[in-house]
Amino acid sequence: QAGRVAAWTAMIAKSAQVTVMTAGTDTVIPTLTFRKINGTSTTVIGTANLGTQAAGYTTNVLFTNSTFAQGDVFVAVKGADATAVFGGGVEWLIVPGANVTV
Repeated sequence: QAGRVAAWTAMIAKSAQVTVMTAGTDTVIPTLTFRKINGTSTTVIGTANLGTQAAGYTTNVLFTNSTFAQGDVFVAVKGADATAVFGGGVEWLIVPGANVTV
């Protein structure tokens, strides 16, 4: 399962605040992977390994290479852990001078 959003103008994804709602069991693979999709190119901009953290644990993930052009897609992908459940939000910055009348 994945959460996704398309950039409606030039934007920068700064960070994500993630809270564990139900603890998982995966200790090896990052439980959440944050990606930028531009056409056929996919770039990982951040990961969070939250597999065995207790419910209520909250962390902040800082993104790298996270400037989005209009139409690029941000995706948060949960790993293979079927037990884990997360909640969260993403901090966005509109690039100064970007077209905001689309």
